[in-house]
Amino acid sequence: MRNDPKPRGQALNGVGASVNFVASVLNRRSDRRLAEGDAEAAGGLKIAAIVFGALANAASMVGNADTAHGEAWPVTAPPADEERGEAPGEQPGAIAVQDRALAAT
Repeated sequence: MRNDPKPRGQALNGVGASVNFVASVLNRRSDRRLAEGDAEAAGGLKIAAIVFGALANAASMVGNADTAHGEAWPVTAPPADEERGEAPGEQPGAIAVQDRALAAT
């Protein structure tokens, strides 16, 4: 996931949505405190809601950009080492061992 920007961007969008939920809850609590007459606590909660909302927006923006980058330039497997006759992710010499095993049968 660290190398592929698409799932990383989707994860960042999820984090942004979660932080946005926290900002929404703080905003509602601020309105309730203001209705109760506690303007000082309502102001502090409103500022916290704005800060969390800004962080959520930034996380979602980075996530969207990362997802778009992953869709525009998808991650591809590394090329095979044709000189050795290896496919990506195989042990060195694995094809030769496999060929000898098939020839012995």
